[in-house]
Amino acid sequence: MDCELQIRNFAGAVHKSFATHAEAEQFVLETGLGENKSVKRKSNERENEGGAPASEPEFEEVYCDGACKNNGNPNAVAGIGIWWGQNDPRNEAFRCPGAQTNNRAELIAIVMVLLSAPMDGKPLIIKSDSDYSRKCLDEWSKGWIQKNWVTSSGQPVKNRAIIQYLLALLDARQQWGHKVEIKWVKGHAGVVGNEGADQLANLGCTYDEEEDWDWKAKTEQFNAVFQEELEKKNQLEAKGKKRAKTSPSDSCYDNNTSAALLPPTPIQPFAESELLAYLECLRDDYTQDLND
Repeated sequence: MDCELQIRNFAGAVHKSFATHAEAEQFVLETGLGENKSVKRKSNERENEGGAPASEPEFEEVYCDGACKNNGNPNAVAGIGIWWGQNDPRNEAFRCPGAQTNNRAELIAIVMVLLSAPMDGKPLIIKSDSDYSRKCLDEWSKGWIQKNWVTSSGQPVKNRAIIQYLLALLDARQQWGHKVEIKWVKGHAGVVGNEGADQLANLGCTYDEEEDWDWKAKTEQFNAVFQEELEKKNQLEAKGKKRAKTSPSDSCYDNNTSAALLPPTPIQPFAESELLAYLECLRDDYTQDLND
């Protein structure tokens, strides 16, 4: 396969060739895709989108992305990437569970951030290049709820169950007192965090297929357990006792289901065929369909 030919005419795509298999493996390791061992970033190592360091950030920032090869076709393959920082051990790649579409991968990428980020700590800013996801959560959902989850044209809202689960996770954080903001960032524009999440999402496309989650059941389970945790927290605060700094996530989330999405540990060296598949995913990531 001529990889340079495959990515030609795709804005933002950069051709990378390797003389040997060892060089290809080294490239994967250096970009943080082939390892999950590193140290947490120090605050003064943090970079904003303009590249300037922030000495003491008042928030934590994470980038997430969804990618889909052959989006909209029966042979589509979708992946998810979460990028906290260069060589951050929390960086993860996942295969999108269930139906393989770009929009589902983008939504579930935000889910995966909320499932892993503690609810006690600095405010969280989630950056995504999916305008669809942002509008689903910040704009359209209000009207959908009022109209019993049908669109203005009278059609059922696509990805309803995932969106409802996401709204439950976001509402819980608001009740817990943890501020979360979802910001749109332009994709493939040289933003380090977005590029990192994109690479991980494309890597996720190469993972084994995963069964879909029972989103309705997970939403109901989460809401029930979270309300119990919130009541305990409020009771302790009413008594003047400071609750231990622990997130309710351990009891609210089904860890067995989440663990099923994790890639094998440790990640094994990439075969040439896997690298070619990864490059092919990079090419197809630039085709998105807002009507999937």
